[in-house]
Amino acid sequence: MLPVSNLGGAYLVPPSITAETLAHLRRYRATEAVCFWLGTLDAHGKAKLSETWIPEFTATSVSYDIPPLEMLRLKSHLDESRLSLLVQVHSHPGAAFHSSRDDLNAASPWPGFISIVVPSHGHITGGFWNSVEIYELLGGAEWKHLTSKEKLERFHEN
Repeated sequence: MLPVSNLGGAYLVPPSITAETLAHLRRYRATEAVCFWLGTLDAHGKAKLSETWIPEFTATSVSYDIPPLEMLRLKSHLDESRLSLLVQVHSHPGAAFHSSRDDLNAASPWPGFISIVVPSHGHITGGFWNSVEIYELLGGAEWKHLTSKEKLERFHEN
């Protein structure tokens, strides 16, 4: 698939995507975990998420790594499905924030790529969108931390 940018755009996320994501993250009680959200951009610039893709990865309590061959497997899946990689989601053991490692190791280098960090290994008590921290890649290793207001304006369950 070609590079996709939804810089500043809206995201339509089915509740099944967030539920599947939390179930996956919660399986890893001692380490970080990661998954990707795949979807399409419509003619109006809205990202429509349709799939949670779980890569093979190794992790510690403070980081995760995805082997290069696994990223090639993802690219093959994207080509076959005609979907795009729009969001990466990973867990932290405690608070949700974007570490310097997170800043440099995004799965996509394209502006508009979204990185969501979920606290407490996914064991959150509030709603998904109120509990997570969301970052948008502006370019290079520069990320914008979305405010609570921006999260509510841009991310919608459908």
